[in-house]
Amino acid sequence: RRRSRAQCLSACTGVVDYSFGEDSIHIQADTDKNGILYISVPYSIGWEAYINGEKIEILKVNGFGMGICMGEGKHVVEFQYHTPYMRLGMMLMFTGIIACSVILVYDIKEKRAASIG
Repeated sequence: RRRSRAQCLSACTGVVDYSFGEDSIHIQADTDKNGILYISVPYSIGWEAYINGEKIEILKVNGFGMGICMGEGKHVVEFQYHTPYMRLGMMLMFTGIIACSVILVYDIKEKRAASIG
């Protein structure tokens, strides 16, 4: 269930266990009230957050870190990072490689034709 910012203005308290991966953060939290779970990882558009498998909005907290609104109870929280525009960058890179290869082959054929004729 989605909560408004007004409903989750207090900080979460309770038991928190966490682990870090290369591009993810896994948190198990047991909170005693509604609040914001804050992590001091820089906010970036590449992050996505999930509570119990459901995608949720990430808040920019204190002008730096990330936070999410959580209700009371036990929750499994996942933060996953995906580099923004990675697919677009890869497509442009491969397009550039193909274009350069075509120009190089064309140039070699032109030079051979000029030396023969």
